Amino acid sequence: MGQARVSSMLALVLQACALGALAQHSSVPTSVGTFPFADIQVYYQMHVQNKGAALVLLLHGAKFDSETWKKTGTLTLLNEQGYRAIAIDLPGFGKTPKLPYVDDNARAELVLAAFKFAQQQETQPTPMVLVSPSMSGKWAMSFIDRHGTELSGWVALAPVGVPAWPGPSAQVHRQVKLLAMYGENDRMKEDSSKLTKLFANSLSVIIPGAGHPCYVDKPHDFHRDFLSFLRSVKPPAS
Repeated sequence: MGQARVSSMLALVLQACALGALAQHSSVPTSVGTFPFADIQVYYQMHVQNKGAALVLLLHGAKFDSETWKKTGTLTLLNEQGYRAIAIDLPGFGKTPKLPYVDDNARAELVLAAFKFAQQQETQPTPMVLVSPSMSGKWAMSFIDRHGTELSGWVALAPVGVPAWPGPSAQVHRQVKLLAMYGENDRMKEDSSKLTKLFANSLSVIIPGAGHPCYVDKPHDFHRDFLSFLRSVKPPAS
């Protein structure tokens, strides 16, 4: 048997193994349900089978909900790449009822509750990454102000509230790694320079041809830079 033929057969075997592993991840159904917070039940969709892996919490913008992350393929992709992920419907969106009252404390505690719910089967600290598009930037900043030391990374997708936000504490400034992403056609991209200066370890990405929901307009570009960022985050020092 020639060397070229052996190499070709080996390549086919390796490809089959890779496809088999991919199929195994893809066949895992998305877990859906609710967890309690205050007087409501918060709806979630998640994949947390990859024990010990980084946990990604996906929030959403005002025109979207957790289903958006299924449509973009993000939930499935994170599972396939070995991460754990949970997407939630914020109060008053999708399948989560409104809270009677919402302030910065409520926003921070809800995000913390979502992380704790998804982490309940873990015995060792793992990196926690928060993804917050647009409107949900308010929820992210409230969480970072109060519980930022729990976080390893923040993926800020054109978040609202940047001009008025004074920034994180000194410890969070050093600890949390930031990925700020904006669409080329989004006027809010001007906020990027201020946001990246608030974190010692930060990266700004402008996605060509994308508008405000850059992750929806150009999911392939978003996923490429998002996965590269995830590979670089580590758990907070104990």
